[in-house]
Amino acid sequence: MADLRVQQQRFILPSVTGGLLAGASWVPADPRAIVIVIHGHAEHLGRYQLLVMQLAANGYAVFGLDHHGHGRSSGVRGFARRFDAFVDDLETLVLRARTTCPGVPVIVFGHSMGGLIAVRYALRHNDDLAALVVSGPALIIDEGVRNSERTALELLARVRPAAGIPSSGEDKLSSNPEISAQFGIDHRTNHGPTRAATAIGMLEAGIDARSRAGSLTLPLLILHGAEDTLTYPSGSLQLLEAAASPDKTYETLPGLKHEILNEASRHETVARILTWMGERIG
Repeated sequence: MADLRVQQQRFILPSVTGGLLAGASWVPADPRAIVIVIHGHAEHLGRYQLLVMQLAANGYAVFGLDHHGHGRSSGVRGFARRFDAFVDDLETLVLRARTTCPGVPVIVFGHSMGGLIAVRYALRHNDDLAALVVSGPALIIDEGVRNSERTALELLARVRPAAGIPSSGEDKLSSNPEISAQFGIDHRTNHGPTRAATAIGMLEAGIDARSRAGSLTLPLLILHGAEDTLTYPSGSLQLLEAAASPDKTYETLPGLKHEILNEASRHETVARILTWMGERIG
C-alpha cells in the first residue's frame, strides 16, 4: 500500500517584482505527480483547502503560493504593473517543486486569473507538463463591455495604473451567499476595487493567450460554471476550439457561478478533477 503521509511546509520565494512570495507545499512520501495550484485575483492559496487536501490524500504533491499583492505575499494589494510577472513568479515555484520531487510529472491547475496564468505558463512549457486543468479561466472578462469603456480603462491604466475601477456590486462568486460573506471577512482577501493596470493586463493577456492556444498539445481539462459572469464561458470555449490537444475536455456546469470549487457540488467537482488526473497519470 502506498505511503500517503504528507509533509507540509511553508516557505518564502523571491518575486520578480522585488518582493517576497508566501508559498506552501504538501508532499507525500512517494508522490505520483506534482500539482501546481494557482489561485485567482484578490484571493489566496488558503481558499483551496478542499482541493489541496484531496489531492494530497490521493498521492499528489501540491505546491502553491500567494501571488504578489495577494494573501501573505508582499506588494500593493491586487496590483500588477505587468501581468506576466505572475507567470515569471510561477517559474520559480515550479523549479522548487521539481527540485523537491525530481523526475515526477507536473500538472498545472489554475482558477480564474490563475487559470489564465496557468494557460500562459503552459504556452511556455507545453512539452514539459503532464496536463493542464483550468477552472473558469479569465480568458474573456469583458463580454458586453462597450469599446468606449475599454478605451477609458486603457487611458486610466496609463495615467493612474493603481487606480480602482468601479464594480456592479452584484454577488458573482457563488450561488451560496455564505461564500461571499466569508470572502468579505477574510483578512487575506483583497476587498478593494480591481486596479486599472491589473484589469487591462488581464484583458490583454487573455487576448494573446487565445490567439496562441493552437500551440497547446498537452492533455487539457476545462471546467466552467454556466452562470459565470466574472470570467465568461465563451473564453473557455475558444480555448477548447483553438487548442491542438488530441486529449481535451470541456465541461460547463449548469447552475453554477464563478467559484465552482465553492458551490454546493464542490465535492463532486473535486472528485471529477481527481478522476480526470488519475486517468492520465495512472
